[in-house]
Amino acid sequence: MRQVLAVSLSLAVLGALAFPQAACATRVGPATAAQGVPGAAGAWTTPRDAEPIAGRPSAPPQADPAGAVGTTRLTTPEAAARVVLEPAYVPRVALRLRSEVRVGPLTGWLQTPKGGQPGTTTLERPTFEELGADTLVAPTADLRAAFGRHRIHAGASLWILHGSATLEEDLVSHDDAYPAGTAMTCDTEILAHWIGYGYALDLSGGRGRVVLTPGLGLYGYGQRYAISGGANDSSRDFTSYSPMMDAELAWDAGGRVRLSLSLMLVADEALGLSSPTNAVDAVVRLHYDLARRASLHLAVGWSSLEHYDEQQVPNHSDMQAPWAGVGLDWRL
Repeated sequence: MRQVLAVSLSLAVLGALAFPQAACATRVGPATAAQGVPGAAGAWTTPRDAEPIAGRPSAPPQADPAGAVGTTRLTTPEAAARVVLEPAYVPRVALRLRSEVRVGPLTGWLQTPKGGQPGTTTLERPTFEELGADTLVAPTADLRAAFGRHRIHAGASLWILHGSATLEEDLVSHDDAYPAGTAMTCDTEILAHWIGYGYALDLSGGRGRVVLTPGLGLYGYGQRYAISGGANDSSRDFTSYSPMMDAELAWDAGGRVRLSLSLMLVADEALGLSSPTNAVDAVVRLHYDLARRASLHLAVGWSSLEHYDEQQVPNHSDMQAPWAGVGLDWRL
């Protein structure tokens, strides 16, 4: 829980320091091509980036061959290459697919008894280090639909925990004995998956466009435990579901480079739920627009997963990984 609170407080302070003048309402007025909604070519091109203010009808866009306010197509080379940050208010359905690959050092363990009985597992083992699976590789994807200020997204991250090593100490796992000196193979995989709803808020002030999207959802933790060595192999599969909180803060100051921060929290233990899952996924992404429908991003993050059940000797998985990644965002 200290990790969850620390990450939450850090992002809250960062948002308060970086964007102290949050706008309560956005008025429609003169704007650039980067402050609009998707035109026929799929880019955000007109100034309709907020809901009309009550009692003030919006004027129709005016034709402008130079590619300025009100046009339906971006015409300058710089504008044509930009994806442009999605505004808080989107007048029609827009889809975004984000994909990335994460790689980083992994620490933790996979304690796996059989039937919760004492003597069927070595406590807090096997560790990823002794299995030779101490490098995280995690392909990750998230598909989001936006309409108005509403956001619905679904995604998954597959933690591939494969490796091999020779045991230095005796190990018992799932009631199978592995003596020291056994050549071990780990083929374990963790599938974190989620579906969520968010509501976008326009916090734009004098420092470019800022959009905050807090949300709630359902988080799934799926574990396929598989190790083998000598004449033995041990395996166990299960999936657990939990409530989830998430948020994304995105900032576009103009140009092709943008910044976003995202946070996903699962805190079953704090909510008093049985067989809890606790998870933190904190990410900073630097985006570079390649074309109207695609942008490249570099990411750094910290991910933590923990799950244990209520048996006499619990199944207890605990893992942490700082990581770096690269990915693409696509507008569909």
